[in-house]
Amino acid sequence: MLFYDKESKTVSGALLYELTYNVQPEIDAISSIENILNNNSHFIKKAGTVTILYNVNEATLIPIQYYDGYANEDYLNLIYGNTVNTQILTDEIEEKQIMNVYRALNPMVLALNKFFPHAKYCHSGSLQLQLFAQRADTLHCIVYNRQIKVLFYKNGKLQLLQYYAYGTAADMLYCLLNVCAQYDVSPASVSLVLYGLIEQNSNLYKEIYNYFLNVEMASLPEAISLSEEIKQHPPHFFAHLIIPALCE
Repeated sequence: MLFYDKESKTVSGALLYELTYNVQPEIDAISSIENILNNNSHFIKKAGTVTILYNVNEATLIPIQYYDGYANEDYLNLIYGNTVNTQILTDEIEEKQIMNVYRALNPMVLALNKFFPHAKYCHSGSLQLQLFAQRADTLHCIVYNRQIKVLFYKNGKLQLLQYYAYGTAADMLYCLLNVCAQYDVSPASVSLVLYGLIEQNSNLYKEIYNYFLNVEMASLPEAISLSEEIKQHPPHFFAHLIIPALCE
């Protein structure tokens, strides 16, 4: 959860949780989300508006000229397999002339709608696509626990938005190098921008720097102000969460 004041462009707080599921993921999802929201209700009640960003990996981008709205389930089933008890959502990214079609656990959607009946929603990638720097050949990599999210631009044009699971630094490096090979760009020349749970003194960063020569940690726009607590952490830890707030 990110607490952002639109008028002053100030981020006053952020709450990060990792949900882990055991035997019954749907029941665990509802219980975890409801507990988090109930425990932080004193913060939530202060919010004037709420935007829910779904960061689900079962998503696909479709050019608007080929989108008719009738085959959303077929698209997702073809790529990720059939599923039950999910809800399909869509975002129109007008600037890119792209539709983002994705699905989330229905109990999760219902739990969030219960707490935020008037909230707006979209996929996190839909906003990141519009706001991340779109330089010539740029690879944006958001590092989560056991998963990375990659956005790749070649010659300034979007080529890929994809999630990859990883277990080790070598796994993550393989994913990044494979993207470069797939789109015929050299790791030595592409710009790699890192966000999220990675530190410059980590083995993961050192492994990456052996192959990618143009590596930078994501920064925040100068117009954004941060609370003193958030300033205690490197900007790239939260940049992928804060930058989409500029759309508000």
